[in-house]
Amino acid sequence: MPLPRVGVYPRRNGTGTVPATLGRIDANRHGRETKGRIGLAFPRKFPMLKPLFALALLVAIAHAAPPAVQLSDDHQQMSTVKVGDAWPALALKTTAGAEAKWAEQQGAKATVVGVTTAGGWMSKGLRKDLAADIATPLADEGVKAVAITVGPPAGATEGLTTLSDTDGSAFAKLGTGRLPRVYVLDAAGKIVWFDLEYTNSSRRELKATLDELLAK
Repeated sequence: MPLPRVGVYPRRNGTGTVPATLGRIDANRHGRETKGRIGLAFPRKFPMLKPLFALALLVAIAHAAPPAVQLSDDHQQMSTVKVGDAWPALALKTTAGAEAKWAEQQGAKATVVGVTTAGGWMSKGLRKDLAADIATPLADEGVKAVAITVGPPAGATEGLTTLSDTDGSAFAKLGTGRLPRVYVLDAAGKIVWFDLEYTNSSRRELKATLDELLAK
């Protein structure tokens, strides 16, 4: 039985090629305007294969994992925790100076924790994004966001819970070195993803991680 041909459908009057082991695309047969979509081309005499491959795709999506955390040797030395670890018990203060209860900060499905400093454009940007992109729009979906400020307290960020770690003892349980860093915890409070900086790449992987957790 011939296998379905896999590849990129060609544009009209164009040709498309894929690795020889996967077969080839018949430009005359599939030469319609598809704007370079990626898909499966099935021989017409085996239409029963379509639902099987669709089911396999759904199973793969259901078992998809958050983006892998890849750290350099130097960054590994800066991190005390790793993916799969339970979030450690941290002694933190609210902006009012009261003791913070971490259980009240956890989301039903996910918790995003930004560990920041009071200043610095990365730290300020992280707090702003946590408030605008996560704390407010995802509150009804079981996601909470919290910022932990190491050292001098940061000013309040509207819509975001901000806790203080003035002596750095809480941060010491997470690692040493550079800030900010961002963590995502699952419903059980385990770390599923983190990054030791906050860049555009961090934002993409953070979103992908939340998408996976909310899809479960």
